Amino acid sequence: MSNAAASVPGRAVRLAPVIAQPPRRGIDRRTALTSVLLAGGALAGGTALTGCTTPADRADDPQAVRLQAAAAQAQADADAARGLAVLDGASGPQLRLIADQRGQHASALADELSRYVERPTSVTAAPSSTPAAPSPLSRASLHAQLTRSAKDAGDAAVAASGYQAALLGSVAAATRVHAEVVLA
Repeated sequence: MSNAAASVPGRAVRLAPVIAQPPRRGIDRRTALTSVLLAGGALAGGTALTGCTTPADRADDPQAVRLQAAAAQAQADADAARGLAVLDGASGPQLRLIADQRGQHASALADELSRYVERPTSVTAAPSSTPAAPSPLSRASLHAQLTRSAKDAGDAAVAASGYQAALLGSVAAATRVHAEVVLA
């Protein structure tokens, strides 16, 4: 553009040349902020929709079923070890140790189950699948029961993830020690 002179009464004023600015590339700050806010809202909304499960939905979840089964087995093992400790006075201290620790396992698993299904739960010993006469308590039957519990907890640990996998793995390892070391 050319320099133009403007007449102001009593003075001549020269205007500076106007240089055309190149068009801006990209987006301006307002558009960027609006986009970020919309994306954040969409992300939060999507997360809220995917997290809309009720405790009843989670109670039937395979992981909840595995936790419930492991807790029930731990309680059954604790009850069996406690019962055998009464019958076998010589092995009483070892059996009470197993009973106490398996009781702690049942409690920890029940606590995790309650947290997972988002409601309080209680654990009772697993009922027998067949209504056969109860087998007499013996070290061999407790060993077999503990071995089965360790295997089941280990399998559940493999299927789980995160804290639940670690908890079930620890329970499986401790139960294996109970069967193979403490009862030996």
